[in-house]
Amino acid sequence: MIVTTQSESIATRITDPDQVLAVHTRFQAFPRAIWLAVGAGIVLALLAGCMTQAARMQLEKTIVARKAESLRGWETVSLDSAPILKTLGLRTAIVFRNFESVTAWIDDSGVAGEGIPRANASTSAAAPISEDGYFLTAAHSVENAETLNLSVAVRLVDGQIRIETVPARIVWKSEGDVAEDRNRGEPRFLQDFAIVHANVGRITPFRLAEELPQTDEPVISAGWPFEHFGCFPDGAILAAGNILAVTRLDSRGPSPAGVAVLIDTPLVSGDSGGPALDRKGNLIGIHSQVGIRMSHLQGVAMLFGQAPDNFGDFEYSAVAYMPDPDWISETIENDRRQRITGSESSSP
Repeated sequence: MIVTTQSESIATRITDPDQVLAVHTRFQAFPRAIWLAVGAGIVLALLAGCMTQAARMQLEKTIVARKAESLRGWETVSLDSAPILKTLGLRTAIVFRNFESVTAWIDDSGVAGEGIPRANASTSAAAPISEDGYFLTAAHSVENAETLNLSVAVRLVDGQIRIETVPARIVWKSEGDVAEDRNRGEPRFLQDFAIVHANVGRITPFRLAEELPQTDEPVISAGWPFEHFGCFPDGAILAAGNILAVTRLDSRGPSPAGVAVLIDTPLVSGDSGGPALDRKGNLIGIHSQVGIRMSHLQGVAMLFGQAPDNFGDFEYSAVAYMPDPDWISETIENDRRQRITGSESSSP
């Protein structure tokens, strides 16, 4: 199902909410929930028809305000011997889908970017997982991509950092036709991830977690919510939370086995595909979708223009998905061999 707003041409595939409801049973008793596909910032309001653009922005503004507060306690945590709050943001790539004339840069104010959007344009995030330019992101972030570009912070020989924006290629993507939505008869993602490759300079990949994440453990995330920030002083915007539940997912069709991690990190539009890390800096998943739980009256009030802060608290949870690391390594290695074979066959 493709949902678009009336005020902008950005669109994304809304994944089936039952997929997330099954991850953590406490949501199963609350069918009136709002589900967001965080990649392109489109909201599906199940409680009362379509949510207006203004209502969505109100809700996201409230969630964005909670990002900074959620980072308390992470000031002393390091990522590869450097403060994680200063390094995680610059290691997270920007995904530009269906943009023309894309550019991103870094100066004394931080990171900024711009481009001319086409139909189905969106910005999201990607996590580097190899030194030679392989990234994990969300499948819905690259769905229907006629053009795909990554902006990546690379470190030069003299230690300076610059932003490179280069074309990206989809190596593997979860297909929406793995299963059909039983109500709408349309394709949906079961395991929302993709591997993309870009020819970039020196990057530092994230380490894939070797152990299964545990409930109640802290987690920190990064993403690029361009709708809410014009410039990013330390790179991608960070937010933190805790793990609520961990569910193993078996392989199905072409999709490999993996793990769905339910977290309570405040995520919004632009955070899709971004990394979720444990306290040791290990990648435990990439952001797929977000669930917001509020009462029916709260939802109706928001649809009529009431700010979320004016009618009490609400709960939100996000799903981070991690495919089997061995499958990731095998898929990347196969692609490397194909690239080498292709370059040799095209040589004079």
